[in-house]
Amino acid sequence: MSKTTVEVNGNGLESLGKEFKIKFYDADGNFTDTGFVGYSDNSSHRSRRASLRPGKATSTDSCDHVRGVPSELRSSSVMKPHGIAIFYQKYTEAYGIPILSSWNVNDDALKRACYITRFLFADNYAVRNSFYQRSGRSAVIGVHEGTTSIPEHSHMDPSFWDKRARGLGATDSAPVSTGGEENLLCMKNDRYHSEDIYLHEFSHGVANLGARYGISGWFRRLESQYNTAKQQGLWANTYSMSSSAEYFAEGVQSFFNVNDYSATPNGIHGPINTKEKLSTYDPALYQLIEEVWPCHNTYLKRCVVSRAQEQQQNIRTNCDGSTGGGDGGGSCKDIHPNCHSWATTGECSRNPAYMLVNCKHSCNTCSGQGVVALHVQTAVSSVMIGLEGENVIETQVT
Repeated sequence: MSKTTVEVNGNGLESLGKEFKIKFYDADGNFTDTGFVGYSDNSSHRSRRASLRPGKATSTDSCDHVRGVPSELRSSSVMKPHGIAIFYQKYTEAYGIPILSSWNVNDDALKRACYITRFLFADNYAVRNSFYQRSGRSAVIGVHEGTTSIPEHSHMDPSFWDKRARGLGATDSAPVSTGGEENLLCMKNDRYHSEDIYLHEFSHGVANLGARYGISGWFRRLESQYNTAKQQGLWANTYSMSSSAEYFAEGVQSFFNVNDYSATPNGIHGPINTKEKLSTYDPALYQLIEEVWPCHNTYLKRCVVSRAQEQQQNIRTNCDGSTGGGDGGGSCKDIHPNCHSWATTGECSRNPAYMLVNCKHSCNTCSGQGVVALHVQTAVSSVMIGLEGENVIETQVT
C-alpha cells in the first residue's frame, strides 16, 4: 500500500467550528479524500460537493430593498436545480440567500421574510453557508396564490396541498422554504394567526439544508433524540411527535417564544410553548436547537413590530466561533448557564458534540486538562488524532 499523509486543518477546531477537517494525500501529494469529525464522532462523513451553488454566503443583507430578480440567478449553473423561475418577479436577500415572490405580493411581506432569513442564519456560519451553497432560498406565497403556485412545488396535487398547507420547508430536491403573505403580515384571513408559520417552515429548511450538512452528526442526533423523546412519552398528543422534522420545528417555535399554547395537549399543541419551558421539559432538544442558534438573539414577533424596527435590530452573529464574534470559540469557558448541572449528570459523555464545545470548563476539555483521542475513518483512509484542549498534538495514519 502506498504511503498516505494527513493534514488536519488549523491548530484544532476548524474555522467552521465544532469539528476538524482532515485532508488525505497519496505518496505523490495528490489529494484523495476529506473527512470531518466533531468531538463526539467515531467516524466522519465524506464531503458532499455535488451540485453546489458557486461562492459563499455573505455577512450582509439588503432586506429593505425589494427589486427584480438578478439575471444570473435564473441560470441553473448558479441556482440549482433549474435556476430561479420566471414566476418570481420580486427579490431581496440576506447573506446572498434569495427571498422571492411573484408580482402579487406586498413588498412588506418580502421584507419580513428577509428579516426571518437574516435572523435564522445569523448565529452559525457553517449552517448559513451550507444553506447558501445548496441553493437554499425563501419564497412568499401570495394571499391569492396556493402552495402549488410555487414552481418548485407545482408538481404536487393542488386539490390536497393548496388546502392542506400554506408553506413548506426546503429540501435537497426543492430547496425553497415558503410561507403565506397573510401570516407574515398578520392579516385577518390568516388561518394560523396564533403561530409564526413562516418561522416554522423555514426551520425545516435550516435543518434539511443547513444544520444537516453544517454541523457534524447533528441530523443523526436529532433523529436519535426524537426516538428517545417518543419512548419517554414526551410531547404526547401533540404535533411534535408526528416526525423528527416536526419535533424540531415545533421546538424552534417554542425556543423563540412564538408557539401556540394549550393547557392540555390537543393533538397539535400543549403547554410547552416558551424557551424557558422547553429548556426544562426537553433539555436535549433545547441543546440541539441551541447548537444552531447559540447567540440567543431576541426574535421580533411579526405582529408587534415594524419593518423599520426589524431592519434596525442589532443581531449578534457567528456565535459558534466560526468567523469571529459571539461567545463560541477558543477561550476556556461555559457558554450556557446550565453547563455545570448538565456536566454533573453525565451529559459530557452522553452528548459530547454539544457539551465538549459549549461547556468546555465544566467538562474539563480546556488546554492542559487532558488529552482526547479521536479516530477518523473515511472511505479510503483512517487516522488517529491526539487532542489536548483545542490543540492537535499528534496524528497517525492507520
